[in-house]
Amino acid sequence: MFPGRRLHRYTYSDYVALEQQSTTKHEFLDGEIYAMAGGSEEHSELAAEILRILGNAVENRPCRVHTSDLRIYVEFVG
Repeated sequence: MFPGRRLHRYTYSDYVALEQQSTTKHEFLDGEIYAMAGGSEEHSELAAEILRILGNAVENRPCRVHTSDLRIYVEFVG
């Protein structure tokens, strides 16, 4: 089986410009931009429970817990 051929090659600047205008969250990976899918009701309930547990666990520590709505940048080294 052959790997899929890329249709586009975007820069990180292209991705940032798209995200500033978009109501949909995207992921940028290796020059490609992917729309992020929404979750089910069961997934949402589970995520809320995990968020509550994590929030309670880090209450008195210098940590913060966020939902998946936050757009973040993760540097990949590899």
